Amino acid sequence: MSNQNLQIADDARRLLRGFNAIELIAKAFEDVGKLEQAGTEAEAKLSAINAELATTKTELEAAQQATRESQAEGKRTVSDAKAVADQTIAAANEKAQGIVDAANAKAADADETVKVGVAAAKAELNDITAQCTAKLAEVEALEDRAKDAREYLAKLAG
Repeated sequence: MSNQNLQIADDARRLLRGFNAIELIAKAFEDVGKLEQAGTEAEAKLSAINAELATTKTELEAAQQATRESQAEGKRTVSDAKAVADQTIAAANEKAQGIVDAANAKAADADETVKVGVAAAKAELNDITAQCTAKLAEVEALEDRAKDAREYLAKLAG
């Protein structure tokens, strides 16, 4: 019987190897199932990411377009502001030049008035000097007459 026991043990081992092989096959199918499930989940995530990417691309394109429009509007605004500033500066320069011209004209008029006043004062001074000279000559003439009169009185007195 010992051969029969050995045979049964050998058969049991073969069966055990077969069960181990079946278990390995089951494990392999389980791993394949998990991989397929992970693949399906990855594909679903990839689809979601692709959809999100498409949305993001659309939003990015819209943002880029808005940026281009904002930049164009900014350039127009700067150009308009520069034009207004140039006009304002030109007007201010023109007004300032008018003020300077008016001030120069007033200064020239004042200078002319001063010259006329100085000429009039010199003329008056010359007149006064001439009058003084004439009065001085009269005074000298009167002094000479008074001297002559004193001498004559001194002669008369004796």
